[in-house]
Parts: sequence; C-alpha cells; structure tokens
Amino acid sequence: MKFNLKLSFIFLLLSSSSNMGHALEPVPPYEQQQYPAANLKLSANIFNGGCIVNSTTENMTVALGTVDTKQFQSPNSRSLSIPFAITLTGCTADFVILQIIGNANQKFPDHLALNSDQALADSLSIQIFKEDKTIYSINNEALKIRPNAQKVAAFKFTANYYSEYGNVPAGSANATAQFTLLYD
Repeated sequence: MKFNLKLSFIFLLLSSSSNMGHALEPVPPYEQQQYPAANLKLSANIFNGGCIVNSTTENMTVALGTVDTKQFQSPNSRSLSIPFAITLTGCTADFVILQIIGNANQKFPDHLALNSDQALADSLSIQIFKEDKTIYSINNEALKIRPNAQKVAAFKFTANYYSEYGNVPAGSANATAQFTLLYD
C-alpha cells in the first residue's frame, strides 16, 4: 500500500512594531495574548496501486552515440534517432502518468539542454519524441497510459541531437533528466 500525502502551509510574519532593530519584547503567555486564526490544510490520497520501476529504467542511460560534427554542417540538423522506453511492471493503477523533467534549452524550451561547455550547449540540444513521432515538451507535458493485461506500462520514445545553425564544435554532449510518475 502506498500513501501520497500533500501538506500545504502558509506562514506569515507580521510586525506592528515601529521600532525594528531593537530588542524584542517578551510575549505574554498564550492565555493572555490574542492570536489571529491560521489555516492548515492537509490532504491525502491513500491507494493500493502503483508500478514497479525496475533498475534498468530507474537509472537509464540512453546512448546517443558518437556523432561526427560534419553531420551538423547545415541548419536544422539532427543526429540519428535512438529509441528508448520507460517500462514499468506490476502496475495496479488504472492509469500511469509520466512527466520528464530536466533543464530546458533556452532557445528551444521543448528540448533538453546539454550539461556541456557553453559553446557546445549553445549549438546543440536534445529532442525527445513520443511514440507518435511528435516532440515531447520537457517540463510541460505529461503522458497518461493504461497498463496492459500483463500490468506493464511502457512509455516509448526516441531521442536525437538537434542543431539549429550547424557548425557544432566537438565535445562531450550529455544531458540529465528525471521522470516522475503519478497514478490515477
């Protein structure tokens, strides 16, 4: 059984004292002091569900390969697309929702930014495409699927490097992203 607990707190610091910077005056005991009311909201979803994230999916590396800079000589160049899947097993939830979160490229916010030196990071980004061949929008999109009869949920993607202008310098072109899962 899994528990999803969300706590929301709002704290306000109010000061009616005009002598800021001076020593604080002692506060009378609670019985003698009138305090404003405060709201505390607690909400929780308790469910018997979820999926198993296996070790190959949990710490996945998608190898985009060694790509020659000559492949990026023209504008809007792309490297070969490499397929990958985020596969979950033992799913008991009706639906699984996945979101990929990472540093977005400044110029192309749907693309994943590189963790590389600035010249390379300005020249390249990583595109992730959904199974239907449309681009996945990093940080802004969530995919929802129903697990199959074997209780497996597989989110299928492809990834490639993208260069808007061409003339990409050589270097290490790595990026890091995380995924979050919600169950419905």
